[in-house]
Amino acid sequence: MGTIVATLLHDSTNKRGGVKGMGSATYLLIGAAGMFIPFTISPHLEVLLPPIVLFSAWRIGAIRSVKGTAAFVSGGMIGSVVIILLYAVGNHTFSLASGISSDNQFGSVLNNLPIRHLFSWSAQSHQLWAKGYYLWHEATLFAFVLPLILVSESYLLITKRTHHTTAFVTGCLLLALLVALFVQSTLPYYLIHILPLAALTFALHLKEWSKLSWSAPSIAFASLALTVVICFQSIPELIHAGRIGNRMSEANTAAIQAAVEQASRGWEPGGKKPLVLAQGPAIHELLRDTSLRVMNESFLFFPLKQTNGYPPDTVMTREGVDYILDYHKPMTAEYAAAVQRGKPIFSRIGPFLDRKVDYFKDTTSEMDTLTMYQFDPSK
Repeated sequence: MGTIVATLLHDSTNKRGGVKGMGSATYLLIGAAGMFIPFTISPHLEVLLPPIVLFSAWRIGAIRSVKGTAAFVSGGMIGSVVIILLYAVGNHTFSLASGISSDNQFGSVLNNLPIRHLFSWSAQSHQLWAKGYYLWHEATLFAFVLPLILVSESYLLITKRTHHTTAFVTGCLLLALLVALFVQSTLPYYLIHILPLAALTFALHLKEWSKLSWSAPSIAFASLALTVVICFQSIPELIHAGRIGNRMSEANTAAIQAAVEQASRGWEPGGKKPLVLAQGPAIHELLRDTSLRVMNESFLFFPLKQTNGYPPDTVMTREGVDYILDYHKPMTAEYAAAVQRGKPIFSRIGPFLDRKVDYFKDTTSEMDTLTMYQFDPSK
């Protein structure tokens, strides 16, 4: 997004839409930022931003000359080196594949991406239909916005109307959409990476049509209709979702605090802080308790060199896990077997998880079981 803004600023200095050189230093910075930013913002943006960065680099002239290309590529290499150094400092190791393997969560996602089955109609129809389904149910308005952008851009191109900035942002959106369709998972929350850019593109297209006599009344009518939908549907749904979320959060917090209180009765004052292995929903609350240490099950799915290849119970024993806080939703069979080695000391049933909860429509939450186990390595 920052690269897009930089290109737009450059376009604003050139009223005719032509491209003037920005200097090797600028190309170097854009190359470094294009490599560094995707990894620092979100690991899911690595595949979305490179095409946009290359398109932006071409737009501003960074890859239209040997000197500019050398500066841009050098910046990308510098960004890569910085990422590797930061990763190595934090993890004491580095590998291109890291913890990706066929039997963990990340490897499973990669193996099922649409691009891995590009010529399979069955796989493509299943994946793309799911993405369309989520777009319609999670962001219905954009199901109309995206086709309107396509129609508007096609008309502007056919009629040869000058719209340099709008064309550039539309190109960025189309590149992001293509990559999102074939190189991203079908999970609905990935839409958040695309929709802000779609909103910006749609606003620019509205501006292109603002000089027509019928555009102002049409936009006003659409805005009024959207306001009605927001007031009478979206806001009540958000309020309802907030109530469902608060109920789960309060139940989760109370259960975790009670579990820790039960376990802490046997702790020696001033002794070593016990290590609690917990699943994701419990991490935030446990981190607020300074009387214990927290470990999550990330080693199951993103194993480092020192944990890769070892069964969960071996890792737990070696790391000195004292307690396991489990929601009876085992991630793997090996993890479930390791948990069963523990002695249950606390259990509570309540609405703790939201895996099957529709925040906008459900009136009741799924009931789950939270159990605290005392882990015994000798068993």
